[in-house]
Amino acid sequence: AESSITSITRAQFANSLRNPSDELRSWLDVVDDTHEAILLGTNFVESRTVAGRAVLGARPTTDITTAPHEAGGDALIALVARFVDGMPCGVSGVVVPAGVAVFDPTEIVILRDTQTRQLFFAGSSNHWWPDEETAEHIRAAARRVGEGLAATAGYSGFFSLDGILGPDGFVATDVDPGPAAGLGLSTAAPDFPIHLFARSLGDQPALFTDVDPALVEDEIRRAVRRRPSFSLRLPARQENANCPGCASAPTRTADCGVTYRERCDAVAVVAAEPVGPQRLLGPAVAELGRELGWRGPWTSSVRPAR
Repeated sequence: AESSITSITRAQFANSLRNPSDELRSWLDVVDDTHEAILLGTNFVESRTVAGRAVLGARPTTDITTAPHEAGGDALIALVARFVDGMPCGVSGVVVPAGVAVFDPTEIVILRDTQTRQLFFAGSSNHWWPDEETAEHIRAAARRVGEGLAATAGYSGFFSLDGILGPDGFVATDVDPGPAAGLGLSTAAPDFPIHLFARSLGDQPALFTDVDPALVEDEIRRAVRRRPSFSLRLPARQENANCPGCASAPTRTADCGVTYRERCDAVAVVAAEPVGPQRLLGPAVAELGRELGWRGPWTSSVRPAR
């Protein structure tokens, strides 16, 4: 029988599970006539059941009818923080019943127009090698966050801590649940079912009481160091906004040494050489933006190595 794959967004996928079609119900009845299968959700899936089957890792719903939708107007609380001029970075960790595992910090590439102060998120890289003191300072902050989440909220699963590495050290800006893309585990260990592991930890933490957090920490850090990766992109240039066949577009190498592919939705970085002893990629991405005609001057915020 012929089969086909239809490309849909994560939100569309979640909606298809929220309101399963007759076709989907029939297919599930064929492959699981006993209704014993457990379905694996994504970050966008809120349904606890789909066609009478349990969903593992369904996203909990929250009543936001009284929550503010934007600052000002009807906002109940507005948080204002001082601007920290430094290097954006993050770190991922995971809470298991026996403790907290924390991995190595990652570079978050945010480009900044030094004239207008406009910011653009270009992606992340785990090639970064900060000095040992800085790395341990950031990891210690993440460990405290993980311990706090476990103690105060009974949290179990992956989390990430983002912040800015400025003149006075690391300043945390936000905490997110779930594994961060910047961890790069899907590249470092493509056969490891990270999302299944993450969802299972959240739904059934009692199954993981024998998991040693120190062993998880060591294995994942080693795997990522063996196969570092990045996910970096710039906005599409206007003349390529409606280009056909961009998935097979050829790669080009800029004068700055960055190899890229121009797609209709973005300029994707394919290869780049990390810069300096800390192996940063932000400066190369900023230079690529300048070569492609971005109005600027654009720069990536980088804290000099000690």
